[in-house]
Amino acid sequence: MTASTILELAVEGLLAKRAPPLKEHELKTWPAFYQAMLDGDKPFEARFNDRAYQKGDVLYLREWDPDTKQYTGRNCRKLVTYVLSGWGVQAGHVVMGLREHGPVYGKAVSEKS
Repeated sequence: MTASTILELAVEGLLAKRAPPLKEHELKTWPAFYQAMLDGDKPFEARFNDRAYQKGDVLYLREWDPDTKQYTGRNCRKLVTYVLSGWGVQAGHVVMGLREHGPVYGKAVSEKS
């Protein structure tokens, strides 16, 4: 077997093991929950599982003000690192472990002029 054949087989093997493309979910998040996530106090998200959330998905979280019924302009992306369902979680819901996945955009509501 030649070196180029070994390299070709290695590349094919790596491509075959590559994870499927991530699914991105755009979600509204109320200000108190959004800020707790930014502060690092809330590294999880609990949701109704109407989107078949999976490890490796990305949550595109957009801060939503329920009083004005408008987006505030703040948003971020979080990578789903773990999905808990069943034991201890209400039927039809999941709790997702999250980590950073890109920059945070927008000013805090209290920073508005």
